[in-house]
Amino acid sequence: MSHLGDEVPTQHATVDVEEVHTVYARDLFGNLQIHQDDVFAVTLTHKADPATVVNGVVTAQEDGIYEITYTLSKSGEYMLDVTLQPGGTGPSYLIKNAPFNVICSVTTVDASNTVLSGTGVTDTIAGEVATFTVTLFDSGNNQREMGGDTLLVTITGITDIETFDNNDGTYQVDYKILDASTTYDLSVIVNGDSGNEKTSTITVVPNLPHASSSTLTYTTPVDLDVDSTVDIQIFDAFNNPVLIEQPVV
Repeated sequence: MSHLGDEVPTQHATVDVEEVHTVYARDLFGNLQIHQDDVFAVTLTHKADPATVVNGVVTAQEDGIYEITYTLSKSGEYMLDVTLQPGGTGPSYLIKNAPFNVICSVTTVDASNTVLSGTGVTDTIAGEVATFTVTLFDSGNNQREMGGDTLLVTITGITDIETFDNNDGTYQVDYKILDASTTYDLSVIVNGDSGNEKTSTITVVPNLPHASSSTLTYTTPVDLDVDSTVDIQIFDAFNNPVLIEQPVV
């Protein structure tokens, strides 16, 4: 009755890190075998992508005790099958409690694979809160599945910026810009890795016309029943000029 030394329903693994387990070969009465002739096979199958299959390596350590090693390069949940062929001949059997669950997570972030997404990466409306998402990955493009990373988000001349950790490898960034007269440079640096800075240019458009901010100026004296010319300057609530394509009557 063979079994893993760490008999828990779910094992945990880390992407690109070698995992090590011990398996004990025992007889029906629980006695440790006194030879190293049993043959174990270890297979891990990705549950969401069954085409991803990893074979583990089994090495005899001493009589009845074997070491299993494997390395996973893709995050997610796996099914771990461990089979035993007693004495190296005949049929093979699943060991006690097999198959096992293995959850493989990303712990190392590769800042060069950081992705910025959402309309707020490049566009916003004056005075409104704009949002974009920062998603972190490792060197194999596996998305990080936990929070705690450090993000430095800067926009030239803007201090109204907030960053929220979603604790799943993604971060929400909110910001507000009032002045639509120029473009703004966006910079995102992950975990101090300035060599892999992500950048963008943000364009701001004026908000809706605001009556109290707009002006009307007479350019000629006004005579009764005579056409007059007026100069209308329309602004939003933040004094950004608003272009009106249709005539104002």
